[in-house]
Amino acid sequence: MFMASLIANDVSACDLVPTPGPVMYIDWESNRDIANERIRAIKNGLIEDEVAFDTTFEMDYWPATRPLAEWSSDLLVDVEDNGYELVVIDSATMALGGYFNDADAVIPLFEALRALDVTVLIVDHKAKDSGSKDPIGSVTKTNLARSVWEIRREEQAQNLTIGLFHRKVNQGRKLKPIGLEIVITEDTQGRMKSVQFRSTDVSESDDLSEGLSTYERIRKHITDAPDAALAARDLYDLMPDVRQPTIRSTLNRYFQKLTGNKWAMKAHEDRLDPDRQAAMDEMMGAAH
Repeated sequence: MFMASLIANDVSACDLVPTPGPVMYIDWESNRDIANERIRAIKNGLIEDEVAFDTTFEMDYWPATRPLAEWSSDLLVDVEDNGYELVVIDSATMALGGYFNDADAVIPLFEALRALDVTVLIVDHKAKDSGSKDPIGSVTKTNLARSVWEIRREEQAQNLTIGLFHRKVNQGRKLKPIGLEIVITEDTQGRMKSVQFRSTDVSESDDLSEGLSTYERIRKHITDAPDAALAARDLYDLMPDVRQPTIRSTLNRYFQKLTGNKWAMKAHEDRLDPDRQAAMDEMMGAAH
């Protein structure tokens, strides 16, 4: 809802710069009253952060009860009539109308969404305690999606802190992780009064940094080391959840080996001139 609000109002926050356009939010998991409460709280938080925001804004909201494929023709008419640029689906499991492990249930949903010919943001769930980075159920969901982001939560943070990690993209490069701290203020009756979003560095969190790639995690540990170098055994201790062969192969591919069995950043990380970089690459090739 935060991202949908930015897009619908053409405002930027937390380094998120939207391509503006009308938004439709389709919800199987909540109701209009709760949605309006969340939108009001987001609106209040943006205003408190001095973001220029339309105080009269209301989300175009559609509470759904049936599988989307059953009424997608009605949705298509609505999208065309109102010029929606983004449709949010919350959530995939309810929109399917079938068992989420069944590819035959997943495909009709994506076919219906494809017919809309607009950007679609699908909210999905992960299997609890599985350690998987993928959406729950059939791999068909990941295969058919053009882009997949995983959201992780920091368990020990005072406020709600999340990391968004780009896991798949069909065109271009994966984007860097996004960290958000979410500060919720409640009224005397325990209802959300305002929600403020603030940028944060996912690499500074023990919980969220586990969502980074092996390369990014090694880079962070080496950069933070007193002499900007670490032995492989140090990285094994710092990253016990990563297989040692994975760490070794990442070191060999992306990092520079020093004397004393330590590893450091490659010379190009310091943006050397091309001639010096070529010489460094040649020396590294000879060393290997």
